[in-house]
Amino acid sequence: SNCINNQESFFSDYISRYYLKNYDLITAQETLLYYPVINAIKYGLELRTKCNLYNENKNINIELSYNYTNLKSLEELALLPIVPNSIVIQVPTVEKFSTNENLSLPVGQWAIAGMASINDKKGISSQKILLIKATINK
Repeated sequence: SNCINNQESFFSDYISRYYLKNYDLITAQETLLYYPVINAIKYGLELRTKCNLYNENKNINIELSYNYTNLKSLEELALLPIVPNSIVIQVPTVEKFSTNENLSLPVGQWAIAGMASINDKKGISSQKILLIKATINK
């Protein structure tokens, strides 16, 4: 994500996943009808930054907000005995990692601004690292 001096910038990389959240039950002519309620969950990365140059443009102050959401699982849950015929709903499980940082860097300097350890659906752990480089585009 690029910053313009004293302006906020935003970057996101999300995946939307739809799931069966619930059923609305409606009675019509003495018959129960089940209408599915679909919901969406967004998971991925959101990054907000605001940069300010100072010290005769030799340093950059970076205000950073970093949010990472991981969809761990989408489990099915049967509504029995309430609903016949094994009608199920889906229940998402998510992990969230957030950080707010205020970095002051010399131009050209790299910094680690955030890190998270995330386990995927198979239990494999991965590290998410956010690197920042303070540069000036001319």
